[in-house]
Amino acid sequence: SVLRTRVESFCSYGYLSGNDLSETKAVLQGLALGMRLSGNKVAVATVAQALRQAMQGKECRPQKCGPESSLRDLVATFVLALSPNDASAYGAVLSGKRLTLYQKHRVNIVDNGFLDDVSLDTMDKFYSELPSGLMQKGVRSGADFTTITVKDAYLCNGFHLESFGSFSPRSLNLFNEQVGHSTEQAFPGDGGIVLYEDLAMTVLHHETAHQFDRVLPTLGMTAWFNELRGLSAGDDLNWLRSQVGATYFQGAPQEIIASQMGNLYLADSFKTLSLALLRHRGGRATPLGWFLVMCDLASDKTNSVPMYRSVGGGASGVSARSDVAATR
Repeated sequence: SVLRTRVESFCSYGYLSGNDLSETKAVLQGLALGMRLSGNKVAVATVAQALRQAMQGKECRPQKCGPESSLRDLVATFVLALSPNDASAYGAVLSGKRLTLYQKHRVNIVDNGFLDDVSLDTMDKFYSELPSGLMQKGVRSGADFTTITVKDAYLCNGFHLESFGSFSPRSLNLFNEQVGHSTEQAFPGDGGIVLYEDLAMTVLHHETAHQFDRVLPTLGMTAWFNELRGLSAGDDLNWLRSQVGATYFQGAPQEIIASQMGNLYLADSFKTLSLALLRHRGGRATPLGWFLVMCDLASDKTNSVPMYRSVGGGASGVSARSDVAATR
């Protein structure tokens, strides 16, 4: 009742203070935890329905600049956490391509309406071609959905979005960047291997690939990963992203898969293989070892390996998948 009153008041008057938002978030977090612990499905359904009805009010049109829009997305995410199989939370306040992303991939976009249609379409293509094993064991492991935030899209008049990740065990954050606006050279440059990849999709690939770390133990690959990490120490060229460097990877092992698989393999696996073979011919075997780690992750250790080739030279942010037969 208190939550619905607060939402309806916001919809009627179009203003909510930062303190109001913090208090509302605390109440929602407490409710979500209590309901999950109690397993009271009736209470969950009652609260979810009340909030959906409040958000469907004709006057509920938050401005992008200020806490009001954060409340809108906070409530939508909360309702999804309570009833993840019911996308009507999105239907109440969000629609179109964001609703499609949730229905197809269980990806909850919390971006204050920032991402444009091109960005959302490109994200949809990426997740449509991501192997199911990486989605289930990595991106959505132990969660009904994954929340993707663009936190800087809520920075306005001194107010900044608080994290929505507490409503889902899985979440990641993107830069305030649209697909098609800028590129960066993905590869280190040796051997003339060049790819100017879209920056927004590079960030999405990288942050998504962070989720693949939890796939390694499910495939029995942790020992192999640690052995390669040890063999790669002390030489930047032992790493496929040698421009980042050995010292960085040794000190931040959580960046190894994200940086090499996210920034390179998911952008263009064939160029990544070319780089690994180039290094192998130069006497370094570990880059090829890292490529094979990525092949095993992508294939779920089967004999069909998903590989990607950049479309339009990388600037489009789109990489087309083809499944390549492997012999073990």
